[in-house]
Amino acid sequence: MNNALPACILRCNSGMLYSMSKTSGNLYLYAGDDEYQVRETARKTVAKFVPAGEEALQLEIIEGTADKVEEVEAAVASCIEAVSTMGFFASGKTVWFRDVNFLTDAGAGRTEGAKKAIQRLVDVLQEGLPPDITLVVTANAVNRGRKFFKLFDKQGTTAIFNVPEKDHEQDQSAAGFIRDFCKQSGLKISSSQVQDIAARIGYDSRRLNVELEKLATYAGDKTLTDNDISAIVCAGRETAAWDLADALAERNGNKALNIFRQLVFQKESPIGMLIMLENRFRDMLLLRACIDQRLCSVGRGSLSWNDNATVLEGLKKSDPRKLHPYRAFKLAESTKGFSIIELRQIMARLAQTHEKIVSSSLPQEWLIEMLIIRICRRRGRRT
Repeated sequence: MNNALPACILRCNSGMLYSMSKTSGNLYLYAGDDEYQVRETARKTVAKFVPAGEEALQLEIIEGTADKVEEVEAAVASCIEAVSTMGFFASGKTVWFRDVNFLTDAGAGRTEGAKKAIQRLVDVLQEGLPPDITLVVTANAVNRGRKFFKLFDKQGTTAIFNVPEKDHEQDQSAAGFIRDFCKQSGLKISSSQVQDIAARIGYDSRRLNVELEKLATYAGDKTLTDNDISAIVCAGRETAAWDLADALAERNGNKALNIFRQLVFQKESPIGMLIMLENRFRDMLLLRACIDQRLCSVGRGSLSWNDNATVLEGLKKSDPRKLHPYRAFKLAESTKGFSIIELRQIMARLAQTHEKIVSSSLPQEWLIEMLIIRICRRRGRRT
């Protein structure tokens, strides 16, 4: 087992880590709304001190979820007792104070009783723990202005893991997570594949780890291919129509129908998929127009905007230059098989299908399957 903390947690202000300080202290505090990163980092820290199979003798877990003052006081009292008591039949002991939810001015944490209880724990820790006792605390949030955080930050290790708020920060964090995972696991991956996986999954550290573990197992020692990613990585709900739209862009009717039926089987909403397809082809239509008017050019692996693209400023939020660069490149590439007239016809078909779904009693799945067949039928046939 590799118990080293992942390199990705050292990326400051990318949604993973606020700060990390290390001293010789045996105090560890991990907090934030990225629950998977918080718990996984704590688990690896615990594994450094507790050998596999020795958990019953060397590890004590105290649950820190509390909604009432009495529950806070009881949890803190249990933690104080745990760090003050040596383990039986073992030379060392690790205490994991887990899922603490009263280290901020919200909920039970804002009450005087909770603040006094936390201060009692601070007093005990300030006196110092025996060198063979380690305390690991995980929390959904922590007030960095309180003595509790300052004590851990000064004498131990602190790390804050938060999900990025802005889209571009989420893209950067997801790409960083993927690169770090592949580096540690020895998985060979290209920059475009990193962007592809990030676009499919988005920033969800738990799902990223699961999908990358699957890829690493599937690929083994061989270099990862685009087909491997398509076969193994499951797209998130927000990108559920991406592969379907890719199949439509390729005019691969069998593939598009199979993907659509699989999404229906997974209980994805047909109207939701249709809306995502409308957005996808709207972006394709806009980019096709930009390419035809030489506002941009598609090169190897990138989309370049020309100086005359300033005419797009009037589009404001719909300005295609605001798209993620990799997404814009992939969309522009997908327009190569369509003329602007064909894309307008597809947009009209999408609008007609949408109207029928909301105004008729025809089955939604059947309507979208007919739409797929019409889009993918061979050119030259009557439409």
